[in-house]
Amino acid sequence: MIADFNPPELREAFNPIAAMKWINEMENIVDAIKCTDEDKVMYAIAMLRSDALYWWNMVKDTSGPKMTWNQFKEMFENKFCPENMVIQLEKELLNFKQGRKTVREYTCRFMELASVAKYLVATEKDENRQEAVEVVIELENGEFENLKRKREESESDSENESLDQSVYGLL
Repeated sequence: MIADFNPPELREAFNPIAAMKWINEMENIVDAIKCTDEDKVMYAIAMLRSDALYWWNMVKDTSGPKMTWNQFKEMFENKFCPENMVIQLEKELLNFKQGRKTVREYTCRFMELASVAKYLVATEKDENRQEAVEVVIELENGEFENLKRKREESESDSENESLDQSVYGLL
């Protein structure tokens, strides 16, 4: 049944963009055939290859008797979308320009970056994450005066504290 959809294999495990593309494609397929959570996980595992399969073989015994699809996705993202790589892709997205790319090339790359840098193309609840990434970029660029001014213009101490915590989490 799932073979009719030609599910993708995951070989490029340590590439966050490839990993998110794979998980999205798998989710699309297993949703289309209306699988149970247990079957979703089973089908996804069947498509793991190389490093991804080695990873699964190491963690499968620690994951409990029945893993939900959301638990699998969380474990998967934690492993194959490491924070430091995601931050680099978020920075790329924040500074992304079309340059000499065609509209198609630009759009494709933007969508790839957005699939990993969800917090930057996201909802209000992720606003602190986006602002924190922007602060890290300003720190790296030595724009301390700009940061000081923003902090002074801030509405409240709790707003600054929340941002401080977000920035600290990225460093």
